[in-house]
Amino acid sequence: PMTINEARRLVAVTLAAYPSMQEKDLSLTAAVWQKMLGDLTMENLEKAVLKIIATKKFSPSISEIRSEAVSFAAPLHPLPEEAWAEVMAQLDPYRTPHYSDPLIHRAVKAIGYLNLCMSERIGVERAHFLQIYGAFLQTDTNRRQNEAVMEITGAHAPELMRLLAGIGRPL
Repeated sequence: PMTINEARRLVAVTLAAYPSMQEKDLSLTAAVWQKMLGDLTMENLEKAVLKIIATKKFSPSISEIRSEAVSFAAPLHPLPEEAWAEVMAQLDPYRTPHYSDPLIHRAVKAIGYLNLCMSERIGVERAHFLQIYGAFLQTDTNRRQNEAVMEITGAHAPELMRLLAGIGRPL
């Protein structure tokens, strides 16, 4: 988990890059960042903040930082075109395919393995596969995001609410 000093350092870097924020008391920001970003690696968070500073006009939200930090992590699943290439490499009606990822297996099963093997319009099947696999990827991403938020806020919800209740009052 991120320490409060690491959160303060991230806030300080952001503050230095966005002068309009410099006259505000950001101790509450650091505390909230610590709780809401604490499940991510500091390495990826630092990269994310630097990327946002280099590419965005306004100070980042927690969701922007999370999104960028996650983009620096290794992908959990093959990209859709990579998954399709894996399917194509194993198309053989006489063999059982073994895919590297369960989402590929689910997408193939949804279309029908033999349908893919015997298809005379593989371009249409490709489009179906990419659509189905993409939906499965999005569902998996949403599930993981929900789990991460529940893990973060579940343990820290009372503390976060106390911090947020203090907005507008002197600290």
